[in-house]
Amino acid sequence: MGAHSAGRLFVAVDPVEVPIGFIRLELPDGLPHIEQVSVRPDHSRKGIGSSLMQRAEDWARSLGYTRMTLTTFRDVPWNGPFYSRLGWLPLPVSEWGTELVAIRRQEGDLGFDMWPRQVMYKDV
Repeated sequence: MGAHSAGRLFVAVDPVEVPIGFIRLELPDGLPHIEQVSVRPDHSRKGIGSSLMQRAEDWARSLGYTRMTLTTFRDVPWNGPFYSRLGWLPLPVSEWGTELVAIRRQEGDLGFDMWPRQVMYKDV
């Protein structure tokens, strides 16, 4: 089942219903994981990304989840530092589940590790 049909895809729209951002969650290791969050560049720095993150956290909490994860570039300003400002923290490798390890391995295989990456979590 895909994220859309499973209710794990949330879309932000402008006043005329044109999509301007989205957040997609998956459930590796049985925990909500932000697979992707994106906002159109012409709508950045308006709180849309933060609102999408809050929507995902509210969704997770409403279903009884107590923790969420994501992977991100550690030093890119709209990645790691952005999530840190929202209360996300680095997750030690010792706490990664097998599916989260597989996600990081796949990211490495795709060349994402050319820049420092990290796994982050937030208790919700």
